[in-house]
Amino acid sequence: MKSYQSCLQELEGGLDLKSAPIFLKHKFKAKSYLAFLGIIAVSFFTSQTAVAEDFGRTSATGTWSDGGWVGSAGGTAPSASDKVYIGNTSAVAGSVEPAAVNLGSSIAVQDLALGNSQSGTLDILSKGALSASSVSVRNGLLNVQSGGNLSANNLTVSGGESVATLNGSSSINTINIHNAASFNANSALDTTYMNVASKGAVK
Repeated sequence: MKSYQSCLQELEGGLDLKSAPIFLKHKFKAKSYLAFLGIIAVSFFTSQTAVAEDFGRTSATGTWSDGGWVGSAGGTAPSASDKVYIGNTSAVAGSVEPAAVNLGSSIAVQDLALGNSQSGTLDILSKGALSASSVSVRNGLLNVQSGGNLSANNLTVSGGESVATLNGSSSINTINIHNAASFNANSALDTTYMNVASKGAVK
């Protein structure tokens, strides 16, 4: 009869299981099964770990889905864990300003910032929808058309050249309007708190 060690070496070398004692067959299958589960677990957790990235526009005008994005870590399109800058070259290398983007689909990002030294514009079209933790309009324009939707925990509109116009339905927890910025809500707006300061205007 073959020894325990010789059978185990043969099994691990990929030889026929038929010649092995029954207890070794179970031992080998158990080890293989556990290794397989380990590979699956590592693959799952790796795929679930999203790396946040900053994105800027490479095109001065266009649509959200036109591919005109550059990511700080080499990404090609923003996702729900990313921060997006439109019209801000200092945030992401290779981006342009000013920049304007039309959104006609449903998109989720972590944060959105419009404008900097020059303007950044986002036009949410009918049937377009944006969901973000925070939206900042600094020297920029945010327009939600009728039929569009904006959902955010925080919206800040700052600077005399900044305007936010909500013609579509919007749900925003906190709204801050200051430094001579303008805010227009012409349709249903669900908000908890609005702060207007430093010559900010609400129409």
